[in-house]
Amino acid sequence: MKCIFPFVIGLLAVPVAMAQDVDFEKEFDSFQKQQQKEFNDFKNKADADFDTFLREAWTKFEAFDAVEAPVRPEPVKQPVFDGKRSCLPGADGVERTYGRPRPAVLVRIAAQIAS
Repeated sequence: MKCIFPFVIGLLAVPVAMAQDVDFEKEFDSFQKQQQKEFNDFKNKADADFDTFLREAWTKFEAFDAVEAPVRPEPVKQPVFDGKRSCLPGADGVERTYGRPRPAVLVRIAAQIAS
């Protein structure tokens, strides 16, 4: 008997719980539309404020005279490759270090070999 009583109460409670017809999807959609409207209002106001700021800044900027861009100097005659020099580094017999100092030991060894 003790087990039947909660069972009967449970069976009677199910239709009552199902009778609650709350449409959560509609509530969520209305909430979402309201939030989107608030955001669009905020964005439109911020855009209008920025537009006003830009108009005022450009009005102040247009009060100044334009500054011409500097002219880049160009050579009178363009250099032409005559084909006599080789394009390979070191082909003319001159060793170039390109800013790197040569070690003193190599300089001494090169001087000994040359003499």
